[in-house]
Amino acid sequence: MHENSIRDETIDVITNADDVEPEYEIIENGSKKGKRKLVHKRGFQYTIKKQRGEDYTYWRCVKRGKDQPCPVAVTQRGDNFQEGVRNHIHPAEPGVHLAVKMKTEVI
Repeated sequence: MHENSIRDETIDVITNADDVEPEYEIIENGSKKGKRKLVHKRGFQYTIKKQRGEDYTYWRCVKRGKDQPCPVAVTQRGDNFQEGVRNHIHPAEPGVHLAVKMKTEVI
């Protein structure tokens, strides 16, 4: 267990997800299958769609329902993340980045 636990972090009150500066974090073992998950502190999650080498990763939104999969994707090159031009078709889930971290601590 880390000295500074994520439980000590506070969830900022987010009134509008678009007002928050993009901030991404990769969580190892963050998915149900034990794979990496990209979380955005605005309240969105992404899983890897494809990867080329260590420098390029293409992430897509986890909301992948059959009828209306969310079209948002993020391209990662090194430490730089670039969101595509499409918008999420679902609301943000503020605090989801903390929930994903907590799940990995329990496992």
